[in-house]
Amino acid sequence: MTPGPGKTWRGLTAFAARNAIPLMAVSLILTIQASSLFVAAVRAFATSYVGSFTQGILTTVAFGQITTATVQRARHNRRIGRIYETLNARVTRGQDLDCEELREAFLGLRLLAELRRSGWSTQVAATPSECGVFVLGYQYHGHAIEIFDFDSACLTELASRAAEDRGYRQLVLTHALSAFVPHGELDALASEIEAKAVVRFRVTSRFSEADVRLEHKIRATSRDRLTIVSTTSQTSDFLTGIIARNGRNLEKVEIAHVSPLAVSHPTLRRQSAGEARVPAAVKPEGQQIADPETDMLRRGVRIITGLDKLWNTLELPADTALCTVALTQAHPGVKIRALRNLTYLQIFPGRLDYADNLYRFGYELTDALLIARINGFLDRWTADRSERFPSRAAVAALTARSTSELARWLLAVPDAARKIADHREQLFSLLPEPTARNVAQEVLDRFSAGLAAVENAAVDPPGTGDSTRERMNQHRLFVRPARIDHAGPNVVIDNGNRPAHVSAGVVVRHGDRVLVVRKTKPPNEGRWSIPAGHCEWGESGLLAARRELHEEVGIETDALQLMFRGMLHEGQECRYGVADHLWFLFRHTTPEIPRILLSRSELEEYRWVDRTGLDDLTEKTPAFALLLRSVDAL
Repeated sequence: MTPGPGKTWRGLTAFAARNAIPLMAVSLILTIQASSLFVAAVRAFATSYVGSFTQGILTTVAFGQITTATVQRARHNRRIGRIYETLNARVTRGQDLDCEELREAFLGLRLLAELRRSGWSTQVAATPSECGVFVLGYQYHGHAIEIFDFDSACLTELASRAAEDRGYRQLVLTHALSAFVPHGELDALASEIEAKAVVRFRVTSRFSEADVRLEHKIRATSRDRLTIVSTTSQTSDFLTGIIARNGRNLEKVEIAHVSPLAVSHPTLRRQSAGEARVPAAVKPEGQQIADPETDMLRRGVRIITGLDKLWNTLELPADTALCTVALTQAHPGVKIRALRNLTYLQIFPGRLDYADNLYRFGYELTDALLIARINGFLDRWTADRSERFPSRAAVAALTARSTSELARWLLAVPDAARKIADHREQLFSLLPEPTARNVAQEVLDRFSAGLAAVENAAVDPPGTGDSTRERMNQHRLFVRPARIDHAGPNVVIDNGNRPAHVSAGVVVRHGDRVLVVRKTKPPNEGRWSIPAGHCEWGESGLLAARRELHEEVGIETDALQLMFRGMLHEGQECRYGVADHLWFLFRHTTPEIPRILLSRSELEEYRWVDRTGLDDLTEKTPAFALLLRSVDAL
């Protein structure tokens, strides 16, 4: 029987009364749980809303940054692209690369700003196109810019990076071709070379892929004609070796390079002047001399010795002809290696002021029509801008004439002897071979003879004989022979069977009095002499006298007159162990008593004495005593 509603309610009420506390606990638990679920729901909603909002904000900011960077990069690339277009247009119009647009682009580079701020690092971030603008602009506008640790190796690194940019390659190639290709055909020819190149080379100073591929091609041909357009001086040993190993496959080898005739032809002077404009920081220390005139001498000597080496050491079959082509007016701005019959050509563009130090890329071409066009342009250009020397006798005549012309050119350079002497150590280091030193000495002997003739200053020594050394004049610059590079700084010459040194001294006169000084070093310690000393390698007697006068007593002057030149046997060895000295004695007359600044490491006292006072000096150096007897009037 089912209970009624009233009974059921009374039962529930009684149950609740009996279980009030447990029910309250359950109610509280349910309430808390409901509250927690509510809070969690609210929190989830809030988190979801705020998270979505925040994510939206972050996404918007990030997208904006990406968009801004992309826009800036695109704008930067367009700006550099316009620079390349402007420079290409200038080249095709026959104008120079240097212009206001390039200057502004170079000075505005982020790469330049970073380098000026932090100095050089191989980790510097820059696109190839930026590197290209830097390389192009630095040659003209880098002189006044200081970058910590930046040198020629750093510039070469940037040039190698720039070579990855097609716009840079196209511009450099167009600029190089403009030396011998009509301006109306430059763009099309450069574009065709870039498009049809079988291989694009990366150029290094070592035996390269280009050398390997050239040798492979020579081996694949027969009785071919090899044409080489070299850089300023001589054919590399790598290339000479390739020719020697494969001469039987060649009918003729023509090698063109800068003419060594420094007076008759302007090419060498122009090449040197261009590189002299390059900022000093990036001039390769191991390749060039800071002074442009001394470096011009080095270049001329290198070409002469390179010709001598090529013609006297390259062994070719009897039926293989060799011909030297001297470029008489200018260099074409490209290095070329071409096999005419095989229609194979390698071309390396240069023609920046950095010259052959920045040939960082090149092309291999096999397209017959394209190669024919390039060869045709080059042949027509060189036809009236070169001279050919097809025999050893003709080349010998060229080198002899070049030696004389280098000396003649030096005679026109103001203060050339002093410049050479100031850079003598670098000159010797860059001309290490005995043949190069011999050529340099021959050039400088002709130069000194010219100076003596111009000044009419030759003085015959007493007891004139046939000795070549006795016929030396005061302007002769002594080139250190390669075989005694480490034998000390003093000039050593041959005096029959004995070595001799070269010494120079100055008689300083004021009125009827002469300046004498007292030595402090053995073997002449405590003895009287005049300001004098040994001539060093790379100096002349005249330059040594000027140097000793300044070092010992502080007098600087160019007004020295030769009084005596002759070989003296002094009866005792100098502190370097030599008793014979070829002496150059000069006079310097001063209207006022000069301020004397003694070199305390060499001298302890000085006096002004007349002739009687000279005779009264009891302790004289052997050389001074001999000079007093050899010269009638001081």
